[in-house]
Amino acid sequence: MFALFYAVQLLLLSFLSYEDYRTKHISLWLLFLFVGFTFGGLSFLKQSIDYTIIFGILGFLIFLKVGVFLGVGRSLIGNGDVILLLPLLASLELSELSFFLIFAGLGGVVTSYLTASKTAPFVPSLSLSYGIVLLIRYI
Repeated sequence: MFALFYAVQLLLLSFLSYEDYRTKHISLWLLFLFVGFTFGGLSFLKQSIDYTIIFGILGFLIFLKVGVFLGVGRSLIGNGDVILLLPLLASLELSELSFFLIFAGLGGVVTSYLTASKTAPFVPSLSLSYGIVLLIRYI
């Protein structure tokens, strides 16, 4: 059951990543489908979720997003990226969180360098880092 859940999750993430890479936007219905599927699957599989850490990280990101926007006039991270982080962080264990954040940050830097634009898609980096962490978990 776990393998099917994570396979569908990665499939939905690949659709979101492709859309973000091509258009620099993600569709709201696909994003909420992913969020609903993830939380429904986690509750069905009886996975424990540490909400304190998830909301702490998301609160920091929202604070950073608003602070940078007010200071510089543009956002560092998109709204869809912040919403997408909620189910991704809920799917991870506490010990995997640091790997996920490191891989996502490195992926964002590499993507920004390869696209050579001021706005780089971050969903592919999040998806790839999530896949790497799942691969590390089950190897």
